[in-house]
Amino acid sequence: MRTHRLTLTAVVAAALVSGCTDDGTAGDPTSSSTSEPAASPAQTPATSDPSESSVPSESTVPSESSQPSSPTGVATGELVEGFPTDVVPLLPDSTITVSTLTPGEGSRTVSLSGTTATPADQVLAFYRTSLVGQGFVETAGGQAAGFPTATFTRAGGADLLVVAVSTLEGVQTFTIGGTLAG
Repeated sequence: MRTHRLTLTAVVAAALVSGCTDDGTAGDPTSSSTSEPAASPAQTPATSDPSESSVPSESTVPSESSQPSSPTGVATGELVEGFPTDVVPLLPDSTITVSTLTPGEGSRTVSLSGTTATPADQVLAFYRTSLVGQGFVETAGGQAAGFPTATFTRAGGADLLVVAVSTLEGVQTFTIGGTLAG
């Protein structure tokens, strides 16, 4: 199951990296990228079996006081403080596995991963309805590495979100993440 989740995370990371290039093909579903996806920490959902998790256990995470002060936030099992639920809502009847928020200069990178019993097509439909209702345009969709995906942009590409869903034994793992202006 860990490999399945890591593959989903790699798909989302690759989509985010290819969608953020400066080569003029950002969001172009016909373009291809040859760059390798950057490592995406804390996007892999935690599991009930600690040996399957790539998320550090509490015993291996440095204490809050020993971590450098940084605007980066990661939360396991809940929304990280300041997560923009007004833009990226939590899917009803889902369980959060990991959420991240990394403010940057003029933008912020967000990611939300969770699990649900809701069918994959309905997960995509929920995010499609929510994002299009906020002015996003779906720029790509289909399958990536066998997982249903959809890419959305707005504000001339300043906002870019990718949704991916994987299914294993009737449980969907979904990730929505990307970059938001401001």
